[in-house]
Amino acid sequence: MDRPELIKFHDYRVYLKEAMAHLIANKEQKSLRSISRDSGISPAYLAMILGGQRNLSEDALHKLAPIFKWSQEEVDHLRNLCLIADSEIHEVRKQALARIQSRAGYSAENQQEIESYRYISHWYFPAIKQLALLPGFRANPKWIQEHLRERVGLPEIRDALKFLFEKGYLKRISKDEVEVKEKGVECHGGVYRIALAQFHREILELASKSIEKVPRDERSLMAEMFPISIKSFPRLRDELNKLVKKIIRDEAKVDQSEVIYNVSVLSFPISKKVNKIK
Repeated sequence: MDRPELIKFHDYRVYLKEAMAHLIANKEQKSLRSISRDSGISPAYLAMILGGQRNLSEDALHKLAPIFKWSQEEVDHLRNLCLIADSEIHEVRKQALARIQSRAGYSAENQQEIESYRYISHWYFPAIKQLALLPGFRANPKWIQEHLRERVGLPEIRDALKFLFEKGYLKRISKDEVEVKEKGVECHGGVYRIALAQFHREILELASKSIEKVPRDERSLMAEMFPISIKSFPRLRDELNKLVKKIIRDEAKVDQSEVIYNVSVLSFPISKKVNKIK
């Protein structure tokens, strides 16, 4: 069994499982228990790390390094993967990903990941793709700039267009006419979380600006506060998602599109949990 290449992994737990399987298969270790004994980490703690109930601590990382014969570069890489997966601070996760992406060899091994991250993390990339569905669209940076409500620089639009054509999101038919291609976005675990968080941050900023820039009859920013059981939230979230998807499907049948709308449903707690008084 070949030693798994760390640079190909985006989830440190998946990597640890495969790295342990490699040690056992190649008889460098007999079992998870022997890895635990030789590293000085309790079997229960190690099992909880692999199962996602506990995070890999800095101390545990250094105790495991000699067992797996990790180089200092690999230890640093794993530390960044841990930050991406476990940190609750967006900027910390984003900086950890930037350090990983700067590593030699990362680009060659993770082309799809880099592409998806770039597409998701900039709101105007999917916006231009959707704009291309409208009649009269022109694949011209100046035209696109004039038809986006929020100003995006011409260099950024040129860069986005180049990306969309090169990666197959758009296909050129003539000088200005394009065809929109259906293409799935593949992004994994913590990297997807970072990209999506960046996208939502930008969308929330656009929503805030729309209060001043967009006439009231052309926007809908609803906000209702009400008490709810924490256990009920997954059902509420799923129902809201179904409603949005239904609206999108119904509108697609009309075939009279003339503007691109972003529809976001925001659901988040305003208060902390209040325990019932017995």
